[in-house]
Amino acid sequence: MPASSRKRASDVAVGGQLGSASSFSPVVTAHHVQTETLQASECVQMTGITTAERDALTAANGMLIYNSTLNKFQGYENGAWTNLI
Repeated sequence: MPASSRKRASDVAVGGQLGSASSFSPVVTAHHVQTETLQASECVQMTGITTAERDALTAANGMLIYNSTLNKFQGYENGAWTNLI
C-alpha cells in the first residue's frame, strides 16, 4: 500500500479469517470498516510503542503491541504483558 493511502487511527480492532498459509482476510475497524486480502508477499506492520507508553495503556486481554524499547512483540493475557516470541 502506498504511503499516501495509509491511514492511522488511535483505536483499531483487527479480526479476520485465515484462508490458507498464504492469505489472510482481515477486517479492520476504526473510523471506517474495510476488508482486504493480504497475499504471501504482503505484510502488516505494527507501530512500535515504548515500555512507558505500554504501561500507560488501559490494557485488556488480547491486546497486541510491538515494544520498541525491548524490540519484542508482546501480548496482554491473564492481566499481564508477556513476550510472544
